Amino acid sequence: MNSYIHLIRHGITAGNENRWYYGRMDIPLTARGIAQLEKLRADGIYPNVQNADCYTSGMLRTEQTFQTIYGDLPHKTLPLLREMNFGAWEGMSFEEIEQDTAHKAAFDDWMRVTDGSFAFPEGGDSVNSFYARVRGGLAELEGLHRLKELSCRHNGNDAVSLVVCHGGVIAAAMEHYFPGQRENFWQWIPDPGHGYTISFAAGKEIRDRAFGSRKLPPKNPRGLLALRGDFLGYRKYHCAIFHHLILNDTIVLSPLMSVTTSL
Repeated sequence: MNSYIHLIRHGITAGNENRWYYGRMDIPLTARGIAQLEKLRADGIYPNVQNADCYTSGMLRTEQTFQTIYGDLPHKTLPLLREMNFGAWEGMSFEEIEQDTAHKAAFDDWMRVTDGSFAFPEGGDSVNSFYARVRGGLAELEGLHRLKELSCRHNGNDAVSLVVCHGGVIAAAMEHYFPGQRENFWQWIPDPGHGYTISFAAGKEIRDRAFGSRKLPPKNPRGLLALRGDFLGYRKYHCAIFHHLILNDTIVLSPLMSVTTSL
């Protein structure tokens, strides 16, 4: 029996297009976002969820993403896996924050505070509270997935769970499972409509693989493998753990060290 959890970031929203700080804002996908998901679905990058347990964060953009990719498949919600709340900065761009004296002062405080305790103005999350919430959501997901594994041991199917959620949540999850494998939190954030698969071995070992395009250099590259094409799709990847770099029309896959951790 194989055991997987798939994490998919929602598609493009006006917040992505306008480079807003936004998390709690319950905004829909744009027409461009829906079209992108439809193309990625047609390209076959998304995992098969037959017999899978499926979830969203419950926010509109994750519901629309799930529906665009998987139609009307039954699914549940995991509200703890909602995006970071940016408080008074919700719906604002960096330029707008910088032009407001009070917000700029708070932004400067955020840049100075390195222990995660800074809370975004007017009731927003701090990094610490956000991480704590996400860890709670992951614990809930892991518990549900363990039940899935138990049932699949008897029927011979793979144990598969899939969650459509948010870039910050996925980055926090990957930092939680694979500490030190990226230089910072932001490098884990997948492009809209893309994500990661985490493989569980015997309920203990965890390995990951990405699906989607991330324009970042690999960390400690070893045994580079170059493949032609803009994007080869989810099913083409065979490295247990890898990072990839887009170079013109070439995808460079870089296998990294195997990573294990206990749930």
